[in-house]
Formats: sequence, C-alpha cells, structure tokens
Amino acid sequence: MHLIESPDELEGLIQEANQNDRSYFVPAFTSLGAPRWDSGATDMLAGVTTLTGRAEIVKACTGCIPHQIADALNALRADTGLALETLRADGGVTKNAYLMQFQADMADTSVEASKLAELSAAGAAFAAGHAAGLWTTNAIHEWYGHETYTPQMADTVRQSKRSGRQVAFRQVRCHIADLSG
Repeated sequence: MHLIESPDELEGLIQEANQNDRSYFVPAFTSLGAPRWDSGATDMLAGVTTLTGRAEIVKACTGCIPHQIADALNALRADTGLALETLRADGGVTKNAYLMQFQADMADTSVEASKLAELSAAGAAFAAGHAAGLWTTNAIHEWYGHETYTPQMADTVRQSKRSGRQVAFRQVRCHIADLSG
C-alpha cells in the first residue's frame, strides 16, 4: 500500500497518530493463524473513522504484531496454567521502542529486546559453541545484552484495547460468513 518507505519511519508516524484512534488491523494474508486458525479469513482494517489517516493506519498495522503475540501467549497461559514472566524478542522490530513497549503492555509481561537485532547467525554460532562445550549458559543473551520493557499501561486501558481487537476479529468472521452464505 506504500504507506511507508522504510521501517525506520514507523516510530515517527506512530507518534504523529491520534493515540485515541480505535483502528485495528487484523492480519490474515494467508488465513488466521494461532490461536484462531481460520483458513477462510482475509485481512481487515476495522474501526476506521473520518479522522483515521495514514499515521493511524500505520499504527494499527504495527500494533497487530503485539496483539497477535498476546493472543498466542494468552492461549498458552490458558492451556498450561503457567505464568509467563518474561518474553524475549529479537529481529528488526526490536529497534522500535514503541512496538516493544506496546508488546509488554498487551502481553502484560516484561519484554527483553536483544540489543543485537538479528540473532540468526549468532544463534547458529551459539549452537555450534554449545555443542562443542565452549559454554553452557545462554551466552548470546548475556553477551549482547538487552533492553527491558515492563508493562506500563493501566489494566483498564489494556482491557479496552484487547476488547477492541476482539471486536475486530468478530467483524472478520462475520464478513466471512456473509460471503459464504
């Protein structure tokens, strides 16, 4: 859709966005994945108003990542009864402080974002070194360090945002039912 030229634009656009905008993007490019599993689903941008513009759409699209991870973590918590104390993140998204903070807020848990954004090659080297007996601890995590984000959003705000996301999912499923009938 050419909303951005580079991921480096995201934080600036998100800061420009109306923070009270209630747009949600439901990604289903190849169907809905975990934990909803719906192969007939398609993408949807829900909650758009006359005040929703480029920045708000970018914010909604970026925010779908933490929402989707929170959905999977909540399903894991429900299925296992286990508490999640910390989520570790790596990859290019770790450069986006807004996204990492939003992840901590939506998952209601601490997020440790690696200071080494791309860990694939380092992970392979770690696995080889571990197999060779060079170390037994999580050397990558210790060597490169991390930035920790803790939940800062009020529970009522978090629940409101999570509820809005659920409404968007119901709209996607309603849309699917209308097309198939």
